[in-house]
Amino acid sequence: MSLINFDHINFCQENIPVSEICKENLNANRNVFHVQGRKAKAQIDLHKSYFSEQLNVSPDEIYFSSNSLSQKITIINLLILFYDLKAIYTSIYEHNTFIEYLKHLETKRKIKLHFVDTGTFGEIDLQKLKEYLAKNTEKGLLCLSHANEYNGLFIPVKEIVKICNRSKVLFLLDIKSSIGKYQIDLQKLNADFATIDLSEHCGGRNTGVFYMKQTLNIDNENFRILKNNLRDNENTDTFSICKLSNVFRHVNKNLDKYKAQCTSIKKYLIEQFEKNFGLKHLTYQYHKEGIYTLISYFFPEKEFGTLLAEKLDIEGFLVSKIDFPDKTNEKGNYIRFTLGANNTPEDVKKLITVLEQMKTDTQGLTNFY
Repeated sequence: MSLINFDHINFCQENIPVSEICKENLNANRNVFHVQGRKAKAQIDLHKSYFSEQLNVSPDEIYFSSNSLSQKITIINLLILFYDLKAIYTSIYEHNTFIEYLKHLETKRKIKLHFVDTGTFGEIDLQKLKEYLAKNTEKGLLCLSHANEYNGLFIPVKEIVKICNRSKVLFLLDIKSSIGKYQIDLQKLNADFATIDLSEHCGGRNTGVFYMKQTLNIDNENFRILKNNLRDNENTDTFSICKLSNVFRHVNKNLDKYKAQCTSIKKYLIEQFEKNFGLKHLTYQYHKEGIYTLISYFFPEKEFGTLLAEKLDIEGFLVSKIDFPDKTNEKGNYIRFTLGANNTPEDVKKLITVLEQMKTDTQGLTNFY
């Protein structure tokens, strides 16, 4: 394992002998008392400690689990059952699947669903949020991503936490997009919950971490019992957890280097897209900080055709079609590019060549692989 894939294409050269560390524990049940079980439990506990150090929280506040959506569902269901949760506040810039789940809960009359005011790019209007939550008379939960997945722009977490505390609304923060790209200090961010999906960071499809603040004030004995019992239901994939932990620590040590590499290639891509096609990325007029590995564009159908994401699936870039909430009336595709530390100007040139070929076929029917 000399080459570790972090965030699909953000590679870090590091020889981490995870297979050797975990080979005796891959199928071991950490809850039983045979030798392999005890070793597996020791590895899980060790790496829980590593994760808690990186996130600046107590190991008791960290739970190994599945993906971010499952984590949110678990937390929301617990709060509905034992906190008498009545209202959930979120943004239209959250993932479609999560919003559909919340709509399902509303249909079943489990909660009331509210969408907070957002700007063109998903930015939160703090004054309107303060006024809106101040009217809240029921037990509520605000669910927002640290950075939205459409354009990577950050929300002001600390200010939002203060507003929630004043209005007695709990705050669930999804840091899937920012983990591994920025140094995350959950103690300083001070959200009540944080969901961390690591499936995109070489962790397998169902590996993640979620955080629950130890001082969370929910006066219900059943909630406390079930919260403690979550330990028994944790993901116990020793191999994935060991691998993630080592990669996570390595990447955190090299964040400045990776940021410089990714920022440089992102700047070059922006220049070339504007020079060759006159294209501006979605947030070019909005200068607040966003994720440096992510950039999104709108490609008009009349110029670039359809099936754009499929035809841009070339080596070197992670390309995704996104359903951007703030639609234009023009037909076309919203495309998100995820950049990596190993991307080069040559990769961008390949991308430019494919796009130039696509422009010659306005119907977008030619195969350019």
